[in-house]
Amino acid sequence: MVVMDLRIHNFFAFTHFHLNLSYPRKIAHSPVPNEHLPGRDNFRYRKAVIILGPNASGKTTLGRILTGIIKQMRQKDLSPLRRMIADPASEASFSIEFVPDESVLYRVTARFLPLQDGDDPDSGILVSVKHTMIGKKDSYETCVKRLDQKGAEKATDIVDELGNIFGLNRTFVCFCDTPVRFDSDERLHVLEAVLKVLDPSILSVTRLPQVENSYLISYPHRRVILQEGQVADRDQLSGGTLDGICVAGMLADILCRKGGLYYCDEMFSHIGSDVEKAVLSVMVDHLGDYEQLFFTTRNADILTMPFPRHTFVFLKKEPCDTGAILSLGASLQS
Repeated sequence: MVVMDLRIHNFFAFTHFHLNLSYPRKIAHSPVPNEHLPGRDNFRYRKAVIILGPNASGKTTLGRILTGIIKQMRQKDLSPLRRMIADPASEASFSIEFVPDESVLYRVTARFLPLQDGDDPDSGILVSVKHTMIGKKDSYETCVKRLDQKGAEKATDIVDELGNIFGLNRTFVCFCDTPVRFDSDERLHVLEAVLKVLDPSILSVTRLPQVENSYLISYPHRRVILQEGQVADRDQLSGGTLDGICVAGMLADILCRKGGLYYCDEMFSHIGSDVEKAVLSVMVDHLGDYEQLFFTTRNADILTMPFPRHTFVFLKKEPCDTGAILSLGASLQS
């Protein structure tokens, strides 16, 4: 799944927030391979989106909103998103443009009207879905113009309307709190390789027989059990090694071509900068068709990596009564 445009209003601290993930012209010799749809070179999108910002600037919250929207669209039930509305007495809305896994651009717009006492949470949600086929020579901008010409949005049945989005149910979405699994030899190898980089004293990582999704991390004089992505005695591992388990899970998803959207949210807070940059480079290099990586960090060293300027997005929270969150793309700066 590829997200092209996101607008959010009145969700958490996001007020009239807009993030566009196209870019205007092809970059020669870009270190990010194939930043376009397969077979449609003019339809360009940011395959890697590196989001920087200080504490409380909205990096994690943006991921929760984005993955929440996609999850609820798949379930054809947007009412749980009401929990994210900042001011329930005011209207909230979102608009998202995306390409699932075919050459079709969708735009889903939803308005959440304020509820009165006793109202059903499912009521007061107005949804519009538009789509257009992406021709072989079409750009994103050309397709957006066609969507804009489709006429005014109108209220429709949520289940019927969202059910018309082809490929949405096949979309894999990985957030930082997605349960990790290493149920294949390839995935287990990724876990072992990552943990050995973070802690050279680890001898091996092996699968526990007859116990599902359980693994044994072996040291010279002790063993630590990892079950369902969790360590029972967390004091047995360093903070960096614990973070490495989640990092390995997301890296394995990318290497195994899950074919989805990945939101890596500050998974390297206890891991050195050099390792963070190395893992990020591997993640970006192995992104496939219809895949997109969102990577949040407070590590300014990431800016020294040779990515195109449009890769970087900066979030800031306005120092005012509203506390609105703004986004600024590095590609806009000269």
